[in-house]
Amino acid sequence: MMKNTMNRPLFTVSVSDRFYGDSSPITLQEEGLKTNLELASTLGFEGVEIQIHTPSNYVWERVAQQTQELNLKVTAFGTGLEYGVNGLSFTSRDESVRQLAQERFIEYITVASQFDAAVFLGLCRGTSPRFSTRTEYLDLLYQQFLPLCEHAQRLGVLLVLEPIVFYLTTLLNTTHETLEFLERPGMEQMQLLLDTHHMFIEDADYIQSFRDAAGKIGHLHISDSNRKYPGCGNVDYTAVGNVLKEIGYSNPVSLETLPYPTSAEGARIGLEWMKKTWSQ
Repeated sequence: MMKNTMNRPLFTVSVSDRFYGDSSPITLQEEGLKTNLELASTLGFEGVEIQIHTPSNYVWERVAQQTQELNLKVTAFGTGLEYGVNGLSFTSRDESVRQLAQERFIEYITVASQFDAAVFLGLCRGTSPRFSTRTEYLDLLYQQFLPLCEHAQRLGVLLVLEPIVFYLTTLLNTTHETLEFLERPGMEQMQLLLDTHHMFIEDADYIQSFRDAAGKIGHLHISDSNRKYPGCGNVDYTAVGNVLKEIGYSNPVSLETLPYPTSAEGARIGLEWMKKTWSQ
């Protein structure tokens, strides 16, 4: 992944190809990927993370042309819809589902290499049916990740693994347990994808978690405690902005919020926070 030469993060927003619902944390989800790319550009964003499923459904040369014309950088590919829509899971008890997940993420990595973009590893980790079997499922997840890391390394693609809140999975909820997981051999091509929503709920001190993860954060999601734009909930975004500058974070910072009160309005307010934070 190309190193950012700016002294601040690239200001990015999550976009989809269609409306997936008000409970889906994708900020810009009007009808059509082209529409959302144009909206992101009009609002003043510098980059987009594309949240889709089944990447073979898209003509990526056309998307590359569109983003170039709009002066947008594709920073990452979100993959949570592969779990929510297609039911793919790296820890499924069904070997054929695990195999399809492998093949699908190989596709994402190959596409991402064309955009110099990262690939998210989030909900497709699946979950352990019981707390007592978490170790078994984490070991299975690790074995599933190794071939992806090898392929990503060959193509120069960064993989980013997200700590996710307990109500969605029992696997890798906190920043610190995810950092520990990433210390396993063969995971060098993978960094953290941190999300302030998950951190606020799961981490005992989410501001200190940023410090502890400094240098290992490949991508950052901004969403408040209630999944809305910054300021709608209980996350202390003054403290978040200060610690991000303190640790010198300069990888993409992206809104991944509910489309509240509308896609455009939530995105506009979120971008204002980004500009204010890094203009000081």
